[in-house]
Amino acid sequence: MSGDALATLAVLVGMFGLLASDRFPPSGVLLGGLAVLVLGDVIEPEAGFAGFANQAPLTVAALYVVAAGARRTGLLAGITGRVLGGDGGRSSMARLCLPVAGLSSVFNNTPMVAMLLPEVASWARSKRLPVSRFLMPLSFAAILGGTVTLIGTSTNLVVSGVLEQQGYEPFSLFELTPVGLPVAVVGLAVLIGAATRLLPDRSDPALEAVSALREYALHLEVEPGGALVGTSITDAGLRSLSGVYLADIVRNDRHLGPVSPDELLEADDLLIFVGDVTDVLDLRARAGLRPPPEQADVLDGAREPLYFEAVIGRESDLVGRTLKEVGGRTGYRAAVVAIHRSGTRVEGKLGDVELHAGDTLVLLASSDLRTARRAMEDFLVIAPLQHAVPVIGRKARWVALALAVFVVCAGFELTTVFEAALVAAGVVVGARVVSFAEAKRSIDLDVIVMIAAALGIGSAVESSGLAQDLADVATDGLGFLGVVGVVLGILVTTSLLTEIVTNNAAAAVVVPIAIRAAEAVDLDLRVMAVGVAVVASSSFLTPIGYQTNAMVYGPGNYRFGDFVRVGGIVNLVVLAAATTMVVTLG
Repeated sequence: MSGDALATLAVLVGMFGLLASDRFPPSGVLLGGLAVLVLGDVIEPEAGFAGFANQAPLTVAALYVVAAGARRTGLLAGITGRVLGGDGGRSSMARLCLPVAGLSSVFNNTPMVAMLLPEVASWARSKRLPVSRFLMPLSFAAILGGTVTLIGTSTNLVVSGVLEQQGYEPFSLFELTPVGLPVAVVGLAVLIGAATRLLPDRSDPALEAVSALREYALHLEVEPGGALVGTSITDAGLRSLSGVYLADIVRNDRHLGPVSPDELLEADDLLIFVGDVTDVLDLRARAGLRPPPEQADVLDGAREPLYFEAVIGRESDLVGRTLKEVGGRTGYRAAVVAIHRSGTRVEGKLGDVELHAGDTLVLLASSDLRTARRAMEDFLVIAPLQHAVPVIGRKARWVALALAVFVVCAGFELTTVFEAALVAAGVVVGARVVSFAEAKRSIDLDVIVMIAAALGIGSAVESSGLAQDLADVATDGLGFLGVVGVVLGILVTTSLLTEIVTNNAAAAVVVPIAIRAAEAVDLDLRVMAVGVAVVASSSFLTPIGYQTNAMVYGPGNYRFGDFVRVGGIVNLVVLAAATTMVVTLG
């Protein structure tokens, strides 16, 4: 093994260790690893950073704009809201999974799950069905559907970009379909059968948190003619309290929260204090405050329930910080009334709790929270806790037209996939479905940077000779099993790396190795690359291996073992089906 190959291997090991620790954002880890390879002269700067000019990340960026248009018009939510039904058994599971997988084949699965999760959760609550029965299947079905076409997931575009960098033609829109479609069909059949039997009927964490809020929060009224009438929150001494804070004021059936420190109190205002129950009892003795006759019924009768649940993303600025540090009560014009983590409600003074990726926050906020820029950057999902029938906006036809143009142009190869994506994004912006500023904000820059950096690292794996060295190890070690052994070894490696690190990083690293291994056993290298793309996209074992799994982890009140139990079966089936199809078609 050459010096450059050893250096690249060392960088990969260090990079995978940092990614597995989940202490740093994946985009930063990959970009840092690429920078080390460039500074160490393992790869030339032009080659290392060529990924930023590659069509793959730019295609993903354009598709994010189309997704923003669908989100704005309620296109996908409206469709799903009219498809869901049944009593929560296999028929309900099929009515959820099959349309979701179909949509995911032509719509990037990550933004799609972000759009559908609130609607699916609201539907389940309206039917009094456990949310835990549906959110994991939502994620898994979207992942499986994403393996069918090139645009179903960014991982497929990463593999296509690596092929292009290696001097081969990039994938066409449906080149993955001969392998991905059978894998998706088998995976969905197993998912629908297994999910109804193996998923727990666990209580809804967000509704649990709101219930706990009503049970433990202290509700007090401003006494007419009392000392507090006409005074501000600050002057009344209600702003800086120990272990508790004023989360909301209900005035004439109307919510005023989050509460401004300058808000003037009026007679009969209902004040809602949230925090450690042991710290709020002394408030009952305050002059000018009295307990309401029926505390729990007041919120139920208010006209505008404003509770939301929001899931913190791995790359959110909130991770590792407390609500007090980030201005949790005012940063989004929202008050955090509960934090849910790994199946339990976090107790104590919420402002001092260090936030983790995957935490579900229950927020009291105004209705524009879901469009607030900072909130959209920090949260993977923002879902209202009340059910509303989704309404399809008038401009949804432009989004549908953009998707149709994209599929026709790319599917019949009238243009490249990148050009078709640009046309679709242009239709959405040109028809003013979203403004240019909204289009810019809709693009997840971390994902774009991660894809571009992953392509550069993949180039280093190839140019340093590491790909050839590792391919030789794979073919020599598994050669006695023939082509099946080599394919299985490559795909199992891909699957393990995907669960440990990110799917894009795993794909970018493994594809050059897979190409060399395919050449050694006289297998069609493009079919092998398709197999890597399909398996790299198929992350079911952990809640952190794929972003859509992280989205449903908190809202579904899942445990780590739930993913192992259900996802393990789906993972094994996908590996077997993908191996069979690659060997058969290659």
